[in-house]
Amino acid sequence: MKLFHNKMDAWVVLVVAAEVAALVTIVLLNRHLAWWFLVPVGILISVVICANYQSQAHQAIHNPFFVYKPLNSLFGVMCSMALGMPYTLFKHHHFNHHTGNNDKPSQPRATRDLSSSYRFSPREDKPENLLIYTLLGPFRLDWGYYIRQARKKGDILNVVTESLAIIGMMLCFAWIDLHFFLVWYLPVWVAAQHLSFFHNYVEHHNAIPGNRLTDAVSCYDRAYNFLFFNNGYHQEHHFSPSTHWTQMKALRAQMLPDEARKVVRHGHFMNFRWRPAAHSADHHVPTQ
Repeated sequence: MKLFHNKMDAWVVLVVAAEVAALVTIVLLNRHLAWWFLVPVGILISVVICANYQSQAHQAIHNPFFVYKPLNSLFGVMCSMALGMPYTLFKHHHFNHHTGNNDKPSQPRATRDLSSSYRFSPREDKPENLLIYTLLGPFRLDWGYYIRQARKKGDILNVVTESLAIIGMMLCFAWIDLHFFLVWYLPVWVAAQHLSFFHNYVEHHNAIPGNRLTDAVSCYDRAYNFLFFNNGYHQEHHFSPSTHWTQMKALRAQMLPDEARKVVRHGHFMNFRWRPAAHSADHHVPTQ
């Protein structure tokens, strides 16, 4: 019996399952773990949750993993527990992101992409400051819009199920050890939400909005793309969102030369310094 549309997605599911298992294990064993161990592990878990937003959950949004719909719903519940956010609401948040691809506003705060780095900028031609965007981003989420989209698409039952799973998990964590829940899990979770906005910013910083060949940032480091399931091919992804993550490398040949768009080394997290857009006036940027 075939379970997966693409058997490589089994690895993605295993990673998410491992994330949930790691969280549960740490909460259960926290009294036997030293602070000098829990602090770096907390930082690592925050990064892992951020990576989930950008890779595991992200890949499932565009290409559901399982042949059978109930299994995709079950994955959504598991992913919600790993993220601490309803997967289905994140799905509609991300779909909205693709409607504008970090677009500039047509008038003040009028971006199609509600998470655009230009939306709250005091200057319509420049993105908002990275630090402000990162710190305020989680508080600007338009939950009403995402819930309305979920209702419109018939996803509201998934939202309810995922929300109950998250609430149940957090109540269990608090019941096991309230102090640890308050001083370790919640700070780790909050840090992860802010990290996800940091990562969203650097995935588009100094790219050129308004063109699906220049509106995102790519990086081709092998280690980064192995760990993030080819999320480094981000311009390629915005060019063709429905392409499976295992096929992203093939799209690079359809992109503009690296000098005509923003490409960074090592990983998106290195793209936080203010630099001129990585394109040359000698290159023609086609309109689309």
